[in-house]
Amino acid sequence: MGDMEQVLRAKLAQPKAYTDAEVAWLCAHIGDPNPAVRDGLVYETLCAGVEKHAFTRAQMQTFATYSVDHDLVMTDIKHNGDVTVTRTFAALLNVVLLDANLHDYADFLTPAQLEYLLTRAPEYLRAETDRRGYDLQLGWVHALAHGADYLGMCTSYPANAASQILPLFTDIFLGAQTAFGDGEPARLAMVLYLALQNKQLTQTAVAQWLKTMQPQLRDDAHHFGSYGVQQLITHLYVVLATDNALTDELRTTIQDGIWG
Repeated sequence: MGDMEQVLRAKLAQPKAYTDAEVAWLCAHIGDPNPAVRDGLVYETLCAGVEKHAFTRAQMQTFATYSVDHDLVMTDIKHNGDVTVTRTFAALLNVVLLDANLHDYADFLTPAQLEYLLTRAPEYLRAETDRRGYDLQLGWVHALAHGADYLGMCTSYPANAASQILPLFTDIFLGAQTAFGDGEPARLAMVLYLALQNKQLTQTAVAQWLKTMQPQLRDDAHHFGSYGVQQLITHLYVVLATDNALTDELRTTIQDGIWG
């Protein structure tokens, strides 16, 4: 374990102010192939540091500039392998940035950075082809789940890509070549849930989308997509019903069209 890693692990146990050199190290290790560093140190430090206000606004700008200027979430997008974790954890970094911009570090992002972060979310999900969940060497890759978290975060902003969500989901499910796993449909369902909560989508629009999808999902060629949509809608049904927010129209569409 290097000296910088030791220092950061000590700070993670009790977050305090970070130096610019430490922030630069964290940026450089967003996509570290070692999950103990990438997931267990860098990502955890980002979350804890923001929550405890341990980063300065200038340092938050450093994170944002690094993500935007390197187009980190699209790194080597046509290739899958170790490089995928740079993209998937850049997606989580972008979630942290967008959330901090609304709360702990309000409006620290420039308009251009905000536009980039909101635009890149659906573009990333559409372009990403790596469907690994957990990898024995790399740990969590989880591109689809992390991309869903990123897109869901975008629905908290008035100017977002909500209009792209349902067409994007159509492509994801009809294009599925393998089974969905590791909680991916539930994470995608949360995109719909958040879009509904933030009034970026209506339940009528979701119901109409399902009705359009149903005939296509009956085709054996879309077996994986059909099962994935069933998982997604089951999760959405539960969270909306728990909130006592499920409309009769969407309830009927789910029950008759998916479960019927």
